[in-house]
Amino acid sequence: MPTPTLIAAIRHKPGMTHQAFLHYLQPVHGSLAAANPLRIRR
Repeated sequence: MPTPTLIAAIRHKPGMTHQAFLHYLQPVHGSLAAANPLRIRR
């Protein structure tokens, strides 16, 4: 059985700087994603 793969495309809000986007993506969104791992349900 092949391993499931997740691919996501993300964009920053208009007017948001690259630095602000990285700050949101890594500490804020990353910690939320780590706390709530994806589950595969059958």
